[in-house]
Amino acid sequence: MQWRSRDYRQKAFDSLHGHWGLAVGITLFAGVVSYLLRNTSGHLLALTEILSWIISFLLTVGASWTFLTLVRGEKATFSTLFDGFRSFVPVILTGIVQVLVVVLAMLPGTVLLFALYGVLPYQEIQYTELEGIVGGFLLITFFLILLPSLFIGLKTSMTVFLLRDHPELRGWKAVKASWRMMKGKAWKLLVLELSFFGWILLAILTFGIGMLWLIPYMTAATAAFYEANKPPADNLT
Repeated sequence: MQWRSRDYRQKAFDSLHGHWGLAVGITLFAGVVSYLLRNTSGHLLALTEILSWIISFLLTVGASWTFLTLVRGEKATFSTLFDGFRSFVPVILTGIVQVLVVVLAMLPGTVLLFALYGVLPYQEIQYTELEGIVGGFLLITFFLILLPSLFIGLKTSMTVFLLRDHPELRGWKAVKASWRMMKGKAWKLLVLELSFFGWILLAILTFGIGMLWLIPYMTAATAAFYEANKPPADNLT
């Protein structure tokens, strides 16, 4: 069966039927915790930022695993949200590798952007020329920073789900397995994500409250995408 975006959305919606209270509850809890951590200030600012990222990432992984469980028609509870903490080492190691891969993909464009910013003789530039310069900076940002990060994000998006099914994978192996799985499928996931654009606009009109329902819906749809396209165990590396 050739799945389309509406099929993934329908599968996600069906899996959440009767579980919206759980879905909204874990989304609200994870959101509040992440918000509080991001707004925590102190003398050990760097340490606070690292701790905030670790806890937020672990909760994100736990939420993804919760919705994957629901998509499979299995029982999930609020405690499933904390399963990422129970697999702390492989999850965090893999998360760090994902971040590094994205940073490396954005590095050439970032370096070029700062290099141009540093060498341009701004005092000699006429006001009428600024529009072209700003446009050039925007093009560099889009093609050499945003597009690479989007591409890498799509290619590694199945990593957290693969960790659930294959805990022996960690770090680069998990990221590589996601990359291999998404070969020829990244654009399908992009189309799926873009299909939520209208819902996102509606959620914004509710001052963000609608995101408590939309985030579980979108995450469950991504989990359904994984479930329909997951590779056999002998084709992970």
